[in-house]
Amino acid sequence: MNTETKKILFVVSHYLPGFKNGGPTTSIKNMVDALDAFDSYVVTSNTDFGSDRVYDDIVSHTWNRVGNARVLYIARTFLAFIEMVRHVRSLSPDFIYLKSLFDFRFSIVFLLLKKLRVLGGGLIVVAPSGELYEDQLNFKRPKKNVYLALAKLARLYSSVRWHASTPVESDSIRTVFPSAREGSIVVAKNIVARPRATAVRQFADSAHDLPLQIVYLSRIARDKNTAFVFEILAEVSGRVHLDLFGPIEDATYWDEVAAVAASLPGNVSYSYRGAIASSESIGVLPGYDMFFLPSFSENFGHAINEALSVGVPVLISDKTPWRNLQEKGMGWDLPLDNRRAFIEVIEAMASAKASGKALFRPMDIFNSYLGEIEYHRMLADVARLFAAQR
Repeated sequence: MNTETKKILFVVSHYLPGFKNGGPTTSIKNMVDALDAFDSYVVTSNTDFGSDRVYDDIVSHTWNRVGNARVLYIARTFLAFIEMVRHVRSLSPDFIYLKSLFDFRFSIVFLLLKKLRVLGGGLIVVAPSGELYEDQLNFKRPKKNVYLALAKLARLYSSVRWHASTPVESDSIRTVFPSAREGSIVVAKNIVARPRATAVRQFADSAHDLPLQIVYLSRIARDKNTAFVFEILAEVSGRVHLDLFGPIEDATYWDEVAAVAASLPGNVSYSYRGAIASSESIGVLPGYDMFFLPSFSENFGHAINEALSVGVPVLISDKTPWRNLQEKGMGWDLPLDNRRAFIEVIEAMASAKASGKALFRPMDIFNSYLGEIEYHRMLADVARLFAAQR
């Protein structure tokens, strides 16, 4: 019997020490930490999202030890590509996990190399990460339609295993790839960091002396619906302060957001705090009364997860996997076309803050969160992604 430890090669556009790519980086880091029965390797860019600066303290085009994984950082050159192919062929991984469907460098190239039998016999696992949802397909749809037609013609995905993070995503994969093999779609929630009760926020005795403290933690981007945050706050009469954390993905959109922010009334203030790493956010989030992210869609929503994991109630759209939050005592998931509902929630929270009352108890949120994520089942489901082929 072969008892050699299986090797997983994770392929993702940006990885540690980068953090500006948000969820994908966090997802891979959490999988690497959780799958300690495997040897984990990562192929990624040698720069962070939106940056041309090569990371400090890494060596490009060779394996670097980063946490529980060995990481190959590659530049955007043809010679770097050749080096990457050489390293991957030498590694001969048992599984190659692609954290995107449409990323050319870090997904499509690997599928083409696999088709040409350059990468050996490892099983390809593809995680579309929400890219096959209808609203995401609508971004640059003609270009995506052409690629999908060509990919089907070339049968690039005929022998892959699919990672769907929810049953809804499984349906989206089956809709776009109706010929996907029976049993080839594995539904497994995105893995999260092991929850710690010691990280849960505590109320300060003088909290009612301050405005309601709201935090937005995500990319400043159109698909995150950042401007909506300010449009809602412009209608609120209670005292509110908003802190925004996250990289500015689109300067033009940020100008649009700033224009809306300029119309805020005197009872509402805000500060832009810049981008922070996921490892830092767990320390930052407990200082806030509410997390607000009205995104148009989330395949998982790692920032939402992080807020709930430290006992902070969330106000989000109903376009994420986090549903029925009010009845679970974790916050609200509301339809974006019901602006009045968003305003009323913030007014209620601001009023409670001013009177020294608490609408939520952090430990109650944390305990509900534990039941929601089912951590040990989550681990078992993710392990199924890398089970041997029958």
